[in-house]
Order: sequence, then structure tokens, then C-alpha cells
Amino acid sequence: MTTPERQGLVLAAALMFSPWGMAAPAALAPGLLAPAEQAALGQQIARRLNQDYHDPARLPAALAALKPQAEPLPGPVLAEAWTRQLQSQLQDAHARLVYSPEALPPEAEDAKDTPSGPPPEVMRHLNCGVERVEHYPGNIGYLRVDAMAPPEACAPTLAAALQVLAQSDALILDLRRNGGGSPAMVQWLASHFLPPGTPLSAMVRARDTTRESLATMPGLPGPALQQLPLYLLIGPKTFSAGEHLAYDLQQAGRATVVGEASGGGANPGVFRTVHPHFRLWVSLARSVSPVTGGNWEGQGVLPQVRVPAPDARRAAYGRALKDLVEGRVPSGLPGEREELLGEVDEVARRLGL
Repeated sequence: MTTPERQGLVLAAALMFSPWGMAAPAALAPGLLAPAEQAALGQQIARRLNQDYHDPARLPAALAALKPQAEPLPGPVLAEAWTRQLQSQLQDAHARLVYSPEALPPEAEDAKDTPSGPPPEVMRHLNCGVERVEHYPGNIGYLRVDAMAPPEACAPTLAAALQVLAQSDALILDLRRNGGGSPAMVQWLASHFLPPGTPLSAMVRARDTTRESLATMPGLPGPALQQLPLYLLIGPKTFSAGEHLAYDLQQAGRATVVGEASGGGANPGVFRTVHPHFRLWVSLARSVSPVTGGNWEGQGVLPQVRVPAPDARRAAYGRALKDLVEGRVPSGLPGEREELLGEVDEVARRLGL
């Protein structure tokens, strides 16, 4: 979030302690943490969460559960155990402690605490999350997006993909592998499918009662697709910002969601380095829908059409054909959709759906 009005979640407090604040480790095998270093890591986690976590009322029980063991522990084992405790006590699917076998660089003191998604250079390498752009018989488009990339780096790529499919009579948007990223990309994509000024899920902090509202924007590059029938594919690997887009479009009555319940993470935030080998996810807010007053934390986004995630594209294609036929949507090839619908399983098999 780069514009001034989107800076409500930026937390300006600087760390007033040494880069790591860690006790010197004992002479142990690489990757092992002595009890004293486990305790020091716990103190760093507590410091960071007490400073920035969006809901301080949840912290005492969570921090009390991070108990150093009496013997040295491998870094990955400690990270897994403390992740389980954090997720359970905070009731936050995002919460996690991640171990890195390679030493992590110290964080800059001016590092911003605002959800922003992967770095632009990473997303360019990954083609901005765009994995497939396809056109199916019956004039149905298919777009697979595996990450919510920062718009400042990736809007042109997404706009080009949407433009390729702009002549379609229906669109299947595949978010089954979308693990999240930038809330700004959620806003950008939603703006192509909803009228300008449509409220989206806000980011709310119990810590200081701040609320950052999001709404769709006018005048973006790419086609306006507000009238295009839309089918969203989700599954257990759909998470965070990927769920944000699916939930908001579903609750706005704009999309039919197909597949399995998503991962259930609704608290945007950032990773922060708390040790030379550990990074901590810090949830800076919780999402609040303008429609439901709630979000998808824990239960995930629930599809209207429930099928196993691997079968969701085939199911959505058949549903799109059926809806176009029943809706008498004009076709440049009269009778084609009826024929396709009559042998939809064979057509889907030939297409590899």
C-alpha cells in the first residue's frame, strides 16, 4: 500500500534494542538452540507481538504457551511446536514461526509494518502469479492466478491477461493455488468485476480501533468485466489475500465459488525477523466484511458448488455452459453450447480439465 490514504496500518515504532537481543549461543551443533537461546527467542517474539499484534487481548495466553525446553532443540522442531501454540492460542491461521538454516540479514529500522505481499522482484520472476490464460469451447475464458502480486509491479501483466479474455462470455478464475499476497491486488482485481466504489473487506485493529476501508476503484487499466459471469475456483491451498478476493466477490453476489473450503486465514500482516534464523508472522489487522460483519478466519470461504478441489475446473466449466444455455446468452456459433453441454464430460476430458 503506497498511497498516503492507505497507510493506516503503518506502525512507526522502532526497535529500541540491539539487532537481535539474543544471548550468545552455547557451543552446539548448527541448528540447535540451547534452553537459554530458546528463552531469548521467546522474549523477542513477545516484544514484537506486544508491539504490533492487532489484538493484544489474545497475547498473554499465547506467549505463556511458548515454553523453553530443558534440552537443546533443533530450529525446525522448535518452529513447528511454537507455530502450533501460536495458531491455537491466537486463533490465527496466519500465525507462524519459520526457521531458516541460512542466516537472515538484520531488518532495517525503518522497515514498514504494512501488508504488502511478496517483493516486486520475486513476483516478476513468477510472472506476477499468472500461470495460465486459456480459452475454452463455448467462449469461456480461464485464468489461473497463484499469488496476489503488488499492483505497482504487476498490474500490466494482470491487465494483459484479462484483456486476452475480455471477449469471453464467462470467466473461470482459478485461485486454488493462490496463497495470498497484497491486499492492494485484491482491490485492483475486484475493481474489474465490481462497480467503482463498492466496499470491500476493511482491515481493522482492536489495538487502537483503527479501520482501513477498501473499495473498488475507477479508471484502472484493463477491461471492465462487471457484467461477465464469473466462476471462482478455491480449495484448501487458497489462503489469505486469495480468500479475501473470493469472499468479497461471493458476498457481493458477483461470483459463483466452486471447489472446497479455503484455508481460513483472514488476518493480514507481515513477516518480521526475530532471530538470525527465525522469522515471525505478525498479524496487523483482521478483515471485516461490509456485508457480513465477519470474515473467513477458521472456516474458510465456503463454495456454493462443493466438489473436490481437483475437479473444480471441470465442474465450473460445465456450470458455466449450463448457465449460458439456460440464460439464452447469444453465441456466435448457434447450437454450439447445447452440443458441448450434451457431452461435457468428454469435452472436459479432451481439454484436460
